[in-house]
Amino acid sequence: MSAAFCATCGQATTTTSAACSVVNCGGAAAACPACKGVLKCTVCEHAFCKAHLASCANCNGNTCAYCARQMAGHNALLDLNCFDKLTSKMDETDIIATCPLASTLPAPDESIFNDFSPPIELLTYSQSRAAGGKGVRPANVQAEHFIPNSCFIAGTGRSGATVHGAGKYSEGKALTYWVEDDQMAGTEHKYLTDRERAFCNEVAKKGQYPTIGQWCDFMQAVTAESIAAHRTYAGNVSNLTTQEIANRQVLAAQQAAYAIRYKMQAHFENNLKASTQTYLANGIVGGSAPPKVVTKAQIYKDI
Repeated sequence: MSAAFCATCGQATTTTSAACSVVNCGGAAAACPACKGVLKCTVCEHAFCKAHLASCANCNGNTCAYCARQMAGHNALLDLNCFDKLTSKMDETDIIATCPLASTLPAPDESIFNDFSPPIELLTYSQSRAAGGKGVRPANVQAEHFIPNSCFIAGTGRSGATVHGAGKYSEGKALTYWVEDDQMAGTEHKYLTDRERAFCNEVAKKGQYPTIGQWCDFMQAVTAESIAAHRTYAGNVSNLTTQEIANRQVLAAQQAAYAIRYKMQAHFENNLKASTQTYLANGIVGGSAPPKVVTKAQIYKDI
């Protein structure tokens, strides 16, 4: 592989040239280990300039602004004091990132929603019901909760007291998006429900409780697969080969899934005041709500 050259000092480096992944940043490209003008996450491979790295005030560590994991060039383990009470029940070997409260996701380009047929439209569950009552909701669609509504309920059913830490959450206030309905094989809604139920079954059998953040991670991947399988890519593919078109469709599905996850997480945190560290119930399979104090054995290990 030919050498790249650091945009800061001009020295040859094995770091591949990569622009900052934050939209419209225009940050510098490659950087040698000494300069680190751009750091590339070894987990998700997104690159960020120094200005867009999320920094923890307690330990001065940097996190990947995309997946919130620790960026290359930092110690594998960090001071547990950085995590305060959020990780008080975890061992040092469980720490894989810097302060989770300091990490922010880069805003996506939401125009990707219009690159699919049908286009992706986000709205609260109450807004979806109102649209149905006014006759303006598309035919044969259902409002899909990014995380099953039942996972937020402490008891059984669709409503009632929510789990500890769920903020202002209610089914009506939850952000959703329209998917093809008819819980039959081959439909988008059926695919998503089956994956959600399988995930809940898996963790319920272990007696574990995923957090909102872990659910977002899981559903981002599942949503990308679902979009690729159930929606038609309508973006510009002129002058592309068959293989390039296939690659573009997969990439667009991943970008759309990330944009959905970004909007959902922002809604949880900013509108509903629910922390991504909140433990959720496995309600879709009739599982119990998490206790107010979750033990180490009950923490879901998303590995």
